[in-house]
Amino acid sequence: GLVRGALEATAGQRPLTDSLRTRLNELAASAPVVFRMTGDGFLEQREQSGGADAVLARRTLVLAAGPDRLRVRRCPAPSCGMYFLARRRDQAWCSLGCGNRARSTRRQPRETETLN
Repeated sequence: GLVRGALEATAGQRPLTDSLRTRLNELAASAPVVFRMTGDGFLEQREQSGGADAVLARRTLVLAAGPDRLRVRRCPAPSCGMYFLARRRDQAWCSLGCGNRARSTRRQPRETETLN
């Protein structure tokens, strides 16, 4: 429920409610992040303990408040509703299949009207 609420608000470009933001912050606080340098000189980030809920809360906060927040969308295709990160500004559907299904659904009523 927390993740869906955060993604729905973000996809609609609305701020998170105070209660949702507070609960996600509380959960994410129990998964501290540790940075370390690997042997090949790259920076590695690891989330320590806190459980799956804490890690999920932290990643939800990154999506809802991070640099990609304006790219979060909800697919409007019939029977989909999946959340996705848009690759283009005008991307409306999560996949080509959903786009085809949505366009086909829009065309069907017009085709049946002309047959009658």
